[in-house]
Order: sequence, then C-alpha cells, then structure tokens
Amino acid sequence: MKNKISEQYDSLTKQQKKIATYILDNMNDVIFENVTFLAEQTGTSVASVVRFANALGYDGFPQLKEDLINYYKNQMDIADRFKRTIDNLPEGRPSFAAISQSEVDYLQKAVSTLDQNAFDQVVDLICAAQKVYVFGNSSNESLANNLWFRLDRLGLEVLQLSQSGHCLIERLFKLNADDVIVVFDFFTPSLDTTRIHELHERNRAKIISVTDTINPSMIKNSTVVLHAKRGSPENFNSHVVPSAIINALVIAVAHELGQPAIDKLKELSKLREVFSYPPLDNSMRLENIR
Repeated sequence: MKNKISEQYDSLTKQQKKIATYILDNMNDVIFENVTFLAEQTGTSVASVVRFANALGYDGFPQLKEDLINYYKNQMDIADRFKRTIDNLPEGRPSFAAISQSEVDYLQKAVSTLDQNAFDQVVDLICAAQKVYVFGNSSNESLANNLWFRLDRLGLEVLQLSQSGHCLIERLFKLNADDVIVVFDFFTPSLDTTRIHELHERNRAKIISVTDTINPSMIKNSTVVLHAKRGSPENFNSHVVPSAIINALVIAVAHELGQPAIDKLKELSKLREVFSYPPLDNSMRLENIR
C-alpha cells in the first residue's frame, strides 16, 4: 500500500496529494473511519477521496480501505517494525542525533496538533477527582509510574494500576463516578484496556485516554482523549511524546492546585532532609559546601 501511494504520488493532483500524505501519516486512524472523515480531515471532498482511490486503481474507497487494513495488520509484527526503524537509519553506527531526530520531529508535531481544549479538560478532571487511577502495563507501565509518582507528590490521591486479568478487575471494582482513570495504551488495544471500557457502565469513572489511535475499542467510553502521535505505525515507537504530555500535565495540575501543591513539595523536601537515606553527615550537607 505504501509503495503504491509513493509510486503514484507525482501524478496525483494537489488535492489527491493532501489525501495521500494524510493517509501515510495517519493510517491507524483512517482504517477505523469512513470516506467523509477522510475528506473532512484533509479539507477535500468525498468526490476527491473517491477519485484518489480510482487513481490508485481501486473501484472506490471501500476497496482502498480494505487494502489499508490488510497493510496495517502486516505492520504489527514487533520484529519487523524494529528492523524497519534500523534500516531507515544512515549507514554505519547510528549516532544519538540520527536516532533522536525523528523523535524531535514527532514532538514538534505534537506541540502543534495536541488539542489544547482536551488538555485543559484533563487538567480540570484530575484536579477535581476524588481519586486518580493511572493504568499502563507492559511497556506503558513506565508512563503510568511516572504520572503516578509526580501527581502523588502534589498531594493528590493517586493509585497506579499495572496489573492484568483478574487482578486488574479486582482493582477496577473500587472505582466510582467521582474517580478518574488515565489509560496509556497505543497502536492496538490490549485486552485490559478493553476491560476498562467495558466496566465503565458499572463504575462510571471518567476515562482519560492517552493514545495514538481512534480505534473505537481504545476510546469509546473516554471522557477525554489526548491524541499522542508517536510516529508511523510501521516503525518502532518511543515514549517521547507521551512523556512530554505527562510533564505538561503535572505542571499544569500544580498550577491549578496552587499553593497547597507547593506546600506539599516543601514538606516533602523537609522530610527528605531529616530522613535521608543514608543520613547526611555534616560534611555532606549543602550549608557546609563553600
């Protein structure tokens, strides 16, 4: 599919090139939506999308979408995604700059595309919640731990969920309508993410989804979605963009909480000074450093 679009790209009209570029950058969104969605996102028309499909040799958008879905499924193999990322690097031992440049590009794109209204709504929900639950397992556990650790320091009631299966269900049993659960999941929904959404009917907790897809199974019961593009789904993706979102959320939440949050941090600093591990002797204390 990607090769087919690339081969035909130069012969496409200006409108069709906009559609082609959007599909290549947002394939994991396009496969879950209809022709009207694609036309709206590209600022074109349904007729333009159909003509684009025809230009690639399809009878219409449904056939193009079916090919997109098959291509998407074939990109899910972890080893192949990692290999493609490595193969795209310059020859020789890759430098830090070469590896990081694409992540810098994705971060810059996130700065201009993340919905500020959605971000503000997430901050308000976290500040108003009785309890904040943070879920992320597998590779996303580090993201959940980071947000839990930083929000907990501000004096909020925060609990991290990284369990799976029955253990997760037992934790979700305690959620209620005054709680918020922040869910980190990307690419394709895990069974645990699906269960969180299925249990929404029972606990009515507000779900905040941090994800890179509009897959209905990932966001269907979400109160707010922070769409965090991490790069092409066919390549290895890092946590640079969601980590930046976490940092921004923590700072924005602290700003909204105001002085009480600062007081909590001051109290923590005093406790760390008194109960430091191991205790600081006089020669190590900052006031004795000249």
